[in-house]
Amino acid sequence: GEGKQLLAWYQTILSRSTDVVCVFDRLGQLQWASRSMFGYERGGAVGTHFIDFIHPDDIEPLADSFGHLLSHDGATASIQVRIRPGEEVALIPPISGG
Repeated sequence: GEGKQLLAWYQTILSRSTDVVCVFDRLGQLQWASRSMFGYERGGAVGTHFIDFIHPDDIEPLADSFGHLLSHDGATASIQVRIRPGEEVALIPPISGG
């Protein structure tokens, strides 16, 4: 249907980006990534919890932000965290609570 075509179109656009775009479910598990990342082949990290990618010092603020998004309908957030190797990445979760 139309929804699947639109999803395929977005995935095609995002897979050509130089940035890594990730989609996580409400439990924090990776559902889709635009390209390979953190040593995983594209799709190889599906099901991995976001905490497994994040520097230990940044887990609590990110988890708090994620919880806020899930509990507040229409909320948005932008937070910068470090991935485990220490490289900084900006995460802008495109999710709404509710």
